[in-house]
Amino acid sequence: SKYRVMNKDQWYNVLEFSRTVHADLSNYDEDGAWPVLLDEFVEWQKVRQTS
Repeated sequence: SKYRVMNKDQWYNVLEFSRTVHADLSNYDEDGAWPVLLDEFVEWQKVRQTS
């Protein structure tokens, strides 16, 4: 992973993401205002789910 540390804003976004988006990502909005970090996580998770 290219991410080594997380700043406070990123942490709050991850927290909000975990409270908002279902575990199966069924309500994830690709056009939403999530940071790239979380978009990349969703892409990675979807690949894992299909494997």
